[in-house]
Amino acid sequence: MHKVVTVDLERDILSENRRIAEENRKHLEDHGIMAFDFLARSAPGRP
Repeated sequence: MHKVVTVDLERDILSENRRIAEENRKHLEDHGIMAFDFLARSAPGRP
């Protein structure tokens, strides 16, 4: 059986990632570029 551990975070560790993504979206939009995300994440527990 797997051990489950809960970790409380005191700060948003993905906030910088979201900021950069928004900056990229704006840059693409400003230049009339349409982008598609063809990568999909695996279902939880699957490689």
